[in-house]
Amino acid sequence: MSDNDEQKPPMDGDNLKCSFCDKKHDQVEQLIAGPRGVAICTECVDLCNEIIADARARGSTPPRGPGQRAPGTS
Repeated sequence: MSDNDEQKPPMDGDNLKCSFCDKKHDQVEQLIAGPRGVAICTECVDLCNEIIADARARGSTPPRGPGQRAPGTS
């Protein structure tokens, strides 16, 4: 990935926005800032929680991010 391909941070003054749905800060209840300029709104957090709960109810596990371990492993 070249420097030109890198995602621009959503945390740019009045242009705060969710990295997942692209809604601006004034369109959502709250934005939670993460590392390297990533942010997520509470609506996307709620959706993620629903996806995880549905996967657990089916007995499957959603994909994990880098460095995350499966439940019950050390």
